[in-house]
Amino acid sequence: MTHPNPSNGQFELLLANKHRLKKATLKIIDSKGALISKKTVQIKQGINILKINETKISTGIYYIKVMNNKETIQTVKHRIQ
Repeated sequence: MTHPNPSNGQFELLLANKHRLKKATLKIIDSKGALISKKTVQIKQGINILKINETKISTGIYYIKVMNNKETIQTVKHRIQ
């Protein structure tokens, strides 16, 4: 879940994680499948709140994926206006 949604590019991603992970990859992908942003994030077991600041990307629908190696932990749809 993201909040607020839609946003201006500054938002929070709420991630409920059951696994014991320390690092994961956060990817922002546009509606055409192009990778817009990719970064390593620190996550813990339980509830995580990740602050996202992508105010320079265009208006549209984006998919935020949190991945551990090649396994997707969570995918969230987010709109930037």
